[in-house]
Amino acid sequence: MKVMWLCNTPTAAVAKACKIPKSAQGGWLVSVANELEQNKDVEFTYVLLSKEAVQGIQYVTNERSTYVTVNMSDGSDSALIAVFEEVLKNQKPEIIHIWGTEYKHSWAMVEAAKKVELIDQVVISIQGMASMYAMHYMGGIPGRYQMLPSFRDWLRKDSLKMQKQNMYLRGKYEISAIKDVKHAIGRTFWDYACVKLLNPEINYHFNNETLRENFYTSEWEYSKCRKHSIFVSQSHYPIKGFHYLVEAVAILKEKYPDVQVYVSGHGNAFKTGVLETAYGKYIKHLMRKHHLTENIQYVGMLDAEQMKQQFLKSEVFVSPSVIENSPNSVGEAMLLGMPIVSSNVGGVSDILTHGKDGWLYQSDAPYLLAYYVSQFFENQRMEYEFGENAKAHARKTHNKEENIKKLLEIYEELLQGKVTNNDKESEKKIKAK
Repeated sequence: MKVMWLCNTPTAAVAKACKIPKSAQGGWLVSVANELEQNKDVEFTYVLLSKEAVQGIQYVTNERSTYVTVNMSDGSDSALIAVFEEVLKNQKPEIIHIWGTEYKHSWAMVEAAKKVELIDQVVISIQGMASMYAMHYMGGIPGRYQMLPSFRDWLRKDSLKMQKQNMYLRGKYEISAIKDVKHAIGRTFWDYACVKLLNPEINYHFNNETLRENFYTSEWEYSKCRKHSIFVSQSHYPIKGFHYLVEAVAILKEKYPDVQVYVSGHGNAFKTGVLETAYGKYIKHLMRKHHLTENIQYVGMLDAEQMKQQFLKSEVFVSPSVIENSPNSVGEAMLLGMPIVSSNVGGVSDILTHGKDGWLYQSDAPYLLAYYVSQFFENQRMEYEFGENAKAHARKTHNKEENIKKLLEIYEELLQGKVTNNDKESEKKIKAK
């Protein structure tokens, strides 16, 4: 079986072989890629669009896999399609698996597959969905911050308004790609509904995600965490809802003056001077307004092990996003058995059970977020019970062996052309979660 992946980020093996920088993102792909590379029945090709790679198309082959990097000076739609068409002709895959629909290169691969008559062998994994996210982009952001760019935003043509427009444009490519393919892989009722709205005839295949390896081997302990601390994994743009968390922390501080928030990820919301963004201005305004500058600490970009350690030394993990599909950060916190509070958006309720594994709250209600965090701060027994439930749930949802087995079954179905529309089976599996 000749399987080709198109991905947004390199695994460590790809980065090393192709001599490009490693990425702190996309680590959840590693274990699945390793399984395919070690499978004697699979010929594996990993395709990546990268500005750090050598110019043109680079093929690096080892005894198990072929890694392909594409770096183009001509970024036009037609040029990108032509490059992927050349890659497809060179590698001759039997399965083309596109991971994510959020970027134009996913659409370009679909177009290339149509040209070489391989469209029936294309399957798209739904990660986020730009076309849907665009509608939620400005949730809770005052108009003046939406309309007035910072100097950095003006210089880079990257104001909040422009960011939303860019998300909308990416969504147009996404919609076109989903309408043209016959197969999609998803894991929540949210992504199922979104995909079916765009393409009612698409074959939807249910398959949960495997997460980063090191999160399967540790457990959160109350005795080892900093009390009254909160960990948030991202804050760099409005969709992640960090502005709502700041409002919640202002409420929590009245009762817990020592409350401490640790924030990782891209630090756009914390940059100053000429690098300051409009969103960062709003975050700093909220922090000053509520006297929280000493209560919120940015800890930088973290690799998988550093991220795990930050989870373990925090008392509660919070995901305050205004829209998500099923955030990997919530799954990782669940695997560790942490107390978790998450906004009830997108597909989150399909991976975390409210009142059993953690707490879910209305995304634009920071007072509810504050309430649920305080429930954990006040009840060590609840933290332990919820954490144990979350861990047991996550080890089923993110079971490595089951997930790779199902993925190979999907590939085999595509290869044999045996798939018919399986809506009822997919709905049953999602609801069973």
